[in-house]
Amino acid sequence: MYRLLVFLGALCVAASAYGQEPPDVSLTSDVVNNRMTVVEKRVRAAAVKVVDNHEGGHGSGTVVVYKDMQLVITAQHVTPKPIGTMYEVERGFEKHLGIVIYSNPFQDLAVLYLPKKFKSVEPMKFKPRQQLPEVGEELAYSGFPSDHQIISVRGRVAGYERPPLMGMQIMLHTYGWFGSSGSGVFDSKGNLVGIIWGIDVERKYEATHVIEDIMWVTPIKNLNMNDAILALCSTVEFPSQLRVCR
Repeated sequence: MYRLLVFLGALCVAASAYGQEPPDVSLTSDVVNNRMTVVEKRVRAAAVKVVDNHEGGHGSGTVVVYKDMQLVITAQHVTPKPIGTMYEVERGFEKHLGIVIYSNPFQDLAVLYLPKKFKSVEPMKFKPRQQLPEVGEELAYSGFPSDHQIISVRGRVAGYERPPLMGMQIMLHTYGWFGSSGSGVFDSKGNLVGIIWGIDVERKYEATHVIEDIMWVTPIKNLNMNDAILALCSTVEFPSQLRVCR
């Protein structure tokens, strides 16, 4: 029931905004202002769109380097199918298939392995933050809400709540919309704090009203990367070719 009350947000059907002209392709190349920090630029360079071609929707993700491999960390409801399922991961015109190697519906976390590495993406080093951020701390993420090209935004930790079965969750005061789910949220030192999984909604009344400036973030410390690696070594065709599986 709680998941019905707190809008999961992100496996959206990609549809152009009514009455708007399609985006100019020339605007998709990044020209960033010096006010963006080095970390924010790196976060933007590592962001990807995760697409479910069967369901017709998408979410966001972050490409990270872990033991010489490229992995995509996203929300579980963006890639809800079993371990071993492939999803399309894209950035601009470059597209690759990612294999689900970790799927945690309770914490809404998922990890995909990329057999073929991206050339147009600059992965972040996987540096999970184990401590929860303080209220008021500024964080940043990049993602693909609606059918937009990549957007980069900042936000501040507004508070915490404990949804049933999920443990402590971060409430981030920022902008988000359908398609933002799965975006990696980073602190000023480049540590991965958590993954966006939903948009807050008014829960007191029956009518659903989206509160689009409060996003729910599951802490990355809930991710068990050892389980992901075990699943990877039992899923890929030639595990001995991966150093981590030897």
